[in-house]
Parts: sequence; C-alpha cells; structure tokens
Amino acid sequence: MQQSSPVATQSQIPEPIGHETAIALLKSAITQQRIATAYLFTGRAGVGKHQAAMWFANELLQAESKPVRSAIHPNLLHVEPTFNHEGKLYTLPEATAQKIPHKGTQIRIEQVRQLSADLQRKPLYAKRSVVIVDKAETMAEAAANALLKTLEEPGGNVLILVVNQIDRILPTIISRCQVVSFYPLTEVEMGQALEGMPQCLQYSELIEFGQGSPGKVIGAYRQLQALQVAGFTGVVTGTISECFLAAKQVCELDMTLQQWLLDWWQVTLWNRTHSTELLQNLENARRYLKQNCSPQSVWEIAFLKLRSTHRLWEVPEVEIVPEVIPEVEIEVAAKQPKQPKEAKKLERKQKTPTVVKEVEVVQRGLFD
Repeated sequence: MQQSSPVATQSQIPEPIGHETAIALLKSAITQQRIATAYLFTGRAGVGKHQAAMWFANELLQAESKPVRSAIHPNLLHVEPTFNHEGKLYTLPEATAQKIPHKGTQIRIEQVRQLSADLQRKPLYAKRSVVIVDKAETMAEAAANALLKTLEEPGGNVLILVVNQIDRILPTIISRCQVVSFYPLTEVEMGQALEGMPQCLQYSELIEFGQGSPGKVIGAYRQLQALQVAGFTGVVTGTISECFLAAKQVCELDMTLQQWLLDWWQVTLWNRTHSTELLQNLENARRYLKQNCSPQSVWEIAFLKLRSTHRLWEVPEVEIVPEVIPEVEIEVAAKQPKQPKEAKKLERKQKTPTVVKEVEVVQRGLFD
C-alpha cells in the first residue's frame, strides 16, 4: 500500500470562506512568483486549513501547467496519519471501512521515506510537485527527523504541513516553513461555510459548541447522530438511583463517544452555568478515564457530584440525514440456461442495457 498517493481534486477548488489575511498572503506569493518551499498551516481543528491547502495546491498546479481536469493529479501528493495492522498501514477511512480495530494514529517514518522517493521523480505536468501533510503534529520522532532532510533539499517542490497543535512540531521544522495562521470564523462566515449542511444550523447549541470551527460543528452533528443510533436518549441525574442508571447508560457507549460527551458537556454546561466546580469535576472524570479507571465508577462519581445540575445535561436530538454522494453499482444477471442458436441470435440483437442503481457512500468533507 502506498504511503503517499495522488489525492483527488477538482478543476476548480473553491476559495476558503474567511481567512482573508492568510488567503491574501498565498495569492500574493503566487502573483509575485515567490513561492516558499514549505508552508505550515496552523489553527484550530476544523476551521478550514485542509480546504485552504487543497485550494492553494490547485492554484499552484494550474498556474504552472494545464488546468487540472482529471479527478487525480500526478503532482499532488497527500500524506495522512495511519494505523498499523498486521504489518500494513491503513488510513482512518480505510480502517473504518474494513472494520479494522485501530488505535494510535500517526505519520510514520515509512510514509516519509516513500514521500522522499516520490519527490525524487521528475514532475509530469507542472514544474513542481505539491505535498499536503495532514495532522503533521502526529509524526513520530523518527518521521519528523526524516522529514527535516526533505525540507532541507525539497528539489523545487512545495510541502504544506497542516497542523492543529503547532507546539507539537519540532522547532527545526517550524524554522524551515512559512507559518500561515488560520483563525475561527465569524458567525456570518460560519453560516456560509455550513450552507451545505443546513441541518446543523438548526441547533444553536451546535454553533456554540463549534466556537468558530465548521468542522467541529459537523463532527458534533455526526456524534449526536451516533448517540441516537446507539440508543442514547440523554441523562437524567436528579436522584441517586438515576445517577447509577445514567452512568450505566453512558458506559454502554464506545469510549470515543464517552470522551466526546465530556467535551460536549464541558462547553455547553459552562455556557449555561459558568461554574468552575462543574468544569473541574468533568476534567477529573476525563483524567480518570485516561488512567484506565473503571468507567462505571468514574461516571457514577461524576453524576453524584453534579446531580444538582441534572436539568442541564440533556443532549439534543438531531435529524438523522446521511451525507451521501451517488455511486453506481452494476447488477450482474444470473446465469441463464442454454438456448437454441436462433434464440441466441435474437438475444444479441435485442440486448437490454445493463441495470444501474444508486447506492449511498459517505463523502469526506474538506473540514474533516
């Protein structure tokens, strides 16, 4: 399996919403032909850094070659964190699709070495290749050191490192990149960015939780959908017995959902109460879960300590609307019994077209 592979793009990647300063800087670099060898796009998760990287890469490739009309451009490479399963590396979408248990995502040295080998090849259409490294802060130490060699000798190529936590990037890597900062969107920009998912705009709690990050809003909507599919109806912790029942209900959820619920309650309950005691109790619960304490005990203690605020713990129900794109599936007809030669000739003349039907598949968003 290739660790750096061409990434799908369109002939026109839309310009990111908001981020006027960052976009103006990138446009100026293209206009003045002063392209840096490496960029570091930093900012809160889900604000549109990945979309900006795709847009910038597309602008560079179209400016230096024919317009990108194919679904795949050979000079655009994409590196993202992977899981190691039985000696093979899988991205998160691949592991999820194949139902492979995954834990410990990171960008590995094998991927960086493969990237270096790919960049040594002569570009086919453009003057240079463009590489997008998503969640670059997940690089292992060996991978980061290997990437340093590529940054020192980029060979005229452009690398775009997309990071959510710049403090986890080696200073030696930062010093070799032009840092471009991305900030949370305004309320108006959030509305524009979420036009494709109007169902998210129906819930003010989701917008508050997003804190200027469209990706965080979309992720929260998906998590609320997952909670409903799992049969989670909310938490009522008015009495001691209800606290124990609520803890049992939460423990039946996947640990990822449990951790996300802590994030949800920390933001929403703070907006409602501004109680530091409440936040501290939730933070203690998070710490105990990370220390592999019994989830049942952790949640029971949390609910018992905070049962006076039980009316504020309700999780909103959202409409379950799948995000899909159409795809075709060919129906293969069952094998027919042998027919006389005359019937076969007649069948060839009157062949019916292949039956095509639509199936639904999940589409990855630019804010993921």
